[in-house]
Amino acid sequence: MSQNKEKNVKLSICCITYNHSQFIRQALEGFVNQKTNFEFEVLIYDDASTDGNQEIIREYAEKFPNIIKPILQTENQFSKGIYVDKKFNWPRITGEYVALCEGDDFWTDENKLQKQVDFLDSHKDYTVCFHTVKMIWENDSHNESYFPTPEYRFNKTTLSITDLLKQNFIQTNSVVYRWQLKNQEALFPEGILPCDYFLHLLHASKGKIGFLSEVMSVYRKHDGGLWAGCGQTDDWFMRAGIPHIAFYSEVEKKFYVDKSNERVVLAKNCIKVFLKHAAFEKLKYLNDTFPAEYLSALGVLDCKIIPDEKGNFLSIELNGTKNFKEFQIAVWHDEKQQDLKWFHFDNEQFSNCVKYELPLSDFHINGIYQVHIYSAENGVQKDCILINSIDINFLDGQILNGQQELQQTRLQKKHFFLPIIRKHFNFKKTIYFTFVIFLIILLWIRPSDVFSFFGGKQ
Repeated sequence: MSQNKEKNVKLSICCITYNHSQFIRQALEGFVNQKTNFEFEVLIYDDASTDGNQEIIREYAEKFPNIIKPILQTENQFSKGIYVDKKFNWPRITGEYVALCEGDDFWTDENKLQKQVDFLDSHKDYTVCFHTVKMIWENDSHNESYFPTPEYRFNKTTLSITDLLKQNFIQTNSVVYRWQLKNQEALFPEGILPCDYFLHLLHASKGKIGFLSEVMSVYRKHDGGLWAGCGQTDDWFMRAGIPHIAFYSEVEKKFYVDKSNERVVLAKNCIKVFLKHAAFEKLKYLNDTFPAEYLSALGVLDCKIIPDEKGNFLSIELNGTKNFKEFQIAVWHDEKQQDLKWFHFDNEQFSNCVKYELPLSDFHINGIYQVHIYSAENGVQKDCILINSIDINFLDGQILNGQQELQQTRLQKKHFFLPIIRKHFNFKKTIYFTFVIFLIILLWIRPSDVFSFFGGKQ
């Protein structure tokens, strides 16, 4: 591609990078060595690297001023929750096509862009083109592999959004889009991860997906990668757990598919990790932002409440507590609308099953109680996070279970005398009592009055 003539850019390369000084030269070389019969540009964004990454980018920008177009931040934006590609790179796109490659990955085929653009030029009903990539692990923890396998892409070379909604078979640095978001960047939601998968889906909703079998790039896995430890490590859940729930939520809204199971499973794992690390602010944010998922995930602990035979206390048994250090139990009464008692107990040994005896003397008012079980931070009530809640229906010293008893208790609240009648009513005694009263009445009145009552004569 010429460096001198007036450019009519056909393809824009979007590259985001942060502290990739040991990798960025390979990425930049892969860009500038592309052989094409069209003009392209590299929109590279550095998010305030501190390892010399920006100096390397400046070097290439000076050498290839018509290709490399950098933005070098002085303050990290990703840590503020900003999707930097959307805010800083997409508005600069001038090409009909867009290719992606992050600063720690690189291209290995100098004809990669030409092949993919030729495919899209000759297949106007396609909006996405991708290819096989080689995957390498910097720590040599795995052997080199290739993605996607034929099975993972359903043994197809032409795919659709229906296929892509099942699983993501497109590696980021392999894709070229027929760009659909020109002046429509607002269509892309904020606060989600992974962003590239959602971008694949948006473009696949506008046309077909084409696959080229050649290996033309390398995807590098290393501990500093954003997606390192995906779904496995505490660091990943702390960093990406909530944005990943947001991703599935947006996929549901945009593409009308059910991802509720994925969201709840993620919420459960997030709650476990957040409690383990006392990340109470993240727990509160999860509860505030995704209350339905949070409530569905409250069963992280298996809770059993069992009254003892003598009716002196409730035995509360919690299973699955190995990641929990402290607990608070709050007893709440529906009618009083307040917490009646708070109880605190520790799990210093991090055992998987803990038990606590809650005195029944605290249940001295009939009605429905809630036992709220919290994880506590240093025994401070205001820092407790709800992890389970169980309803108890209490009547005259007994705990009732089931919907029928619950309805009966609600009925008792409406009819004041009904509890008294039920408590003292005895069928045999009532028949006997009625018969005695009848005899007394007969003995008390005169026979002439009886005959007169029934229409007889004296």
